[in-house]
Amino acid sequence: MLRHEEERRAALRVHVSCKLDYSEQGSNRVNSGTLSNLSTSGVAFQVKEPIAPGAVLDIRLDPGNTLTPPLDATIEVLRVDTAKDMHAYHIAGRITHIHH
Repeated sequence: MLRHEEERRAALRVHVSCKLDYSEQGSNRVNSGTLSNLSTSGVAFQVKEPIAPGAVLDIRLDPGNTLTPPLDATIEVLRVDTAKDMHAYHIAGRITHIHH
């Protein structure tokens, strides 16, 4: 486990596993993925289809617990990595807007 002073991220990540729905802005097509972690500034999740870095997505997630409320937000995709099994993609995105 990392000690606090070793963590260099601006925001603490919380590991959360739940369904995440997303769509590219301007598209009505809704896709699903699996959230792996969440912070005040970003998200990380897995999907079956690649997403281009720089893509702008609207996301919706509802972890279904009292600690993490539902989230409707817009993100910018920063990084896309292929999973080791070559059947999924790890997506990292920066939250640019939270919808209320």
